[in-house]
Amino acid sequence: MRYPALRFISGLLKVIAVAVLVLCGIVALVGLIILLRGRPQGLLMMIIGPVYGVLIAGVLWAYAELITVAIDVEANTRRTAVLIEQSLRQAASPAPAPPVAGPPAPPQSGVESTEPEQPGAAAG
Repeated sequence: MRYPALRFISGLLKVIAVAVLVLCGIVALVGLIILLRGRPQGLLMMIIGPVYGVLIAGVLWAYAELITVAIDVEANTRRTAVLIEQSLRQAASPAPAPPVAGPPAPPQSGVESTEPEQPGAAAG
């Protein structure tokens, strides 16, 4: 496996994104509790916390996917280079000898015609 550190970082970013979403849910619940106790700041926490959290989690997840795409592009490029190299080696190798021709086939009707038939000409 190539680039294990990048794969680890990609997975870690996804875990952090999920953790941010969970924390946003907790912030929204705390905001609700504060709002129910009669303080208007709770409403602000209920709205802004989840919005920012979703944005941050989305960016973190996108970075993780970008790392994964870069690794996949590298693997596909490597695979393509190997296939092109194999194809060039096969093209550069000498061509196989053509098959040896056997004796000519005997004529079908007993008389061999060297002139092509003309359309519309009646045989007579």
